[in-house]
Amino acid sequence: GELALVDETREEVAQVSIKDEELVEEQVVFRSQASENAAFMGLSWSPTGRRLAFSIRLFRGGEDTSYLYAVDADGSNLELLLQRSGNLRDPEWLPGEQWILFTLGDEDALAFLELSTSCIFSTDISGVYTLDLSPDGKLVAFEQFGQVYLLDLETLLGPNFEQLQCKR
Repeated sequence: GELALVDETREEVAQVSIKDEELVEEQVVFRSQASENAAFMGLSWSPTGRRLAFSIRLFRGGEDTSYLYAVDADGSNLELLLQRSGNLRDPEWLPGEQWILFTLGDEDALAFLELSTSCIFSTDISGVYTLDLSPDGKLVAFEQFGQVYLLDLETLLGPNFEQLQCKR
């Protein structure tokens, strides 16, 4: 499989790149401008390994904006999924690759992004840091106010959480 690299030290800019299986070819998929102060806020391979999601926060002239991107494993098809002021952190792909779990806003709320519609399903769980989804996509571990929690997504979202739909 491919390897995703984050480099925040090269030439005063930040970049995300993907290396091939042999670790020979490297393709830069995102590069900040020298005039931007950038902070990477997380990255995650999709369950099939076909796509990479990453979030970055850019500080420009006293304003900051967070971006959530996805890119194909070969470095093609960079797609801006979401842009907001405040936090967009710790993206994690759900099984089926139609949803991304992440933390949203200055309150760091646990939220879900439906990729086909860009609809955000936000929960009332806030203060969430350092998300990690179980390999089967049914449990999420996170840190909240100095404690580590394990949350069953079925308990949070109902027995059919894999068919979660945004309210329109």
